[in-house]
Amino acid sequence: MAEWEACIGMEVHAELLTESKMFCSCANAFGGEPNTRCCPVCTGMPGSLPVMNKRAVEMVLRTALALNCEISMTSIFHRKNYFYPDLPKNYQISQYGDTPIGKRGWLVVLVNGRLVRVHIRRVHLEEDTGKLFHLPTGESAVDYNRSGVPLMEIVTEFPPDMHTAEEARAYLETLRSVLVYLGVCDGRMEQGSLRCEPNLSVRPRGSDTFGVKTEL
Repeated sequence: MAEWEACIGMEVHAELLTESKMFCSCANAFGGEPNTRCCPVCTGMPGSLPVMNKRAVEMVLRTALALNCEISMTSIFHRKNYFYPDLPKNYQISQYGDTPIGKRGWLVVLVNGRLVRVHIRRVHLEEDTGKLFHLPTGESAVDYNRSGVPLMEIVTEFPPDMHTAEEARAYLETLRSVLVYLGVCDGRMEQGSLRCEPNLSVRPRGSDTFGVKTEL
């Protein structure tokens, strides 16, 4: 594979350690009986009105500063529309474009004795979805306890700075350590508190053309 080069971008989602959800007063906690920590806001009932969680914004600001980001003086929420049972409103309140809370940052990671600077495109805030369970009977069930949990997304810059699995691993381990140290996320990947989606492509070494991207 010496004639090929990997190009690796990363999207990391981190559930924030607030006491309540992003836009309502329901408790933000892992587990529990299904559908016992939800209300008209986080289940998308008609007429319900969201109220933003100030503590969640402060946690994203803290993270953006730790990742050397520029802070947007005006930050806008968008509606990300898609139709799936885990999203009862049929849209997710999220941020995109040029107005995330943090943008154009970087994180330096140590890989095999050398330093690699991974550039950050944006650090933004959104709400988590519910959780689907696919049952042995062939039916599916949905638990909305997680719906509306404050979720921070950290997206690396394009073109990617990471080209090996070792660099991607070092980036994730370093980022997780930063988030846990800041007290914004517990980093428990086995509980889904921290989730990562690598965006991968390969190209001939030395080429400036990117291959077909696959998100894992």
